[in-house]
Amino acid sequence: VADFALAKPAFDPMLPFVDHPIVPRQYVDSAGRGSPRDVLRWLARRCGGTPVVTLGNRGAIALVDGRFRHVPSRRVRVRDTTGAGDAFHGAFAAGLAHGMPVMRAIVLASRAGAQACRALGATSSLLSRLPRR
Repeated sequence: VADFALAKPAFDPMLPFVDHPIVPRQYVDSAGRGSPRDVLRWLARRCGGTPVVTLGNRGAIALVDGRFRHVPSRRVRVRDTTGAGDAFHGAFAAGLAHGMPVMRAIVLASRAGAQACRALGATSSLLSRLPRR
């Protein structure tokens, strides 16, 4: 799992070693490769895995097994967005490490990102464990 905030040529050599690049909308804008779907296609060709673009309060979009999948963001009362992206990345990686299918890990990540926005600061509202199945 890799997190690239902006598209930089220095990162390109790393892409073949990444299974799941998770990038924010700012990466899409800085890549100059078109829409989030265009960037997902490009990342999938470079990485061969499941790329994800996070869209803030609009959730996330992923290219899973050749299909675009949108995961909406859970509605929460936002106090501070600090740490939301980090919570998304961590929950996604934890979900995969616990054997979750990719789509379920993305849903968990979206939930964790939203949860992180409910309190001030980067850690006070993080999920402390994976939800029960």
